[in-house]
Amino acid sequence: MENILVWEKESLKNKTQKTNPHAGGHSDKQQTTNNNNIKKMEETQWRELAYKKAFDGMIRYIQVHREAGKGFSIQDLEAMLQTEYDRDGLAWDGRGEVVEIGISARIAAMEQELVNWRKELNAEQAK
Repeated sequence: MENILVWEKESLKNKTQKTNPHAGGHSDKQQTTNNNNIKKMEETQWRELAYKKAFDGMIRYIQVHREAGKGFSIQDLEAMLQTEYDRDGLAWDGRGEVVEIGISARIAAMEQELVNWRKELNAEQAK
């Protein structure tokens, strides 16, 4: 995903360079439009990267604790998820977009792993 975003940024940068009016390209308006496109991509890119980092980090955390042994149970994961639901519901003023993204990503990761864990338990019980 990061490679695609870098490629898109470079592609837009190249278009901007090609439309430099001093090089016989398009107008200043076209160059401004291209610069705005780059800026918009950068503004959304950090959100995607922040979400992915928080999501992947929580997945790794859960997997490491599950693999470590009996010290981490499905009830522990359910309690962690409930804590994140509670935290999300508090909606503190001034919490900021970065924290909101992190909470959403961790909730999604925990929900996913909880569903997977329950499927594993059901499959084991069915044997």
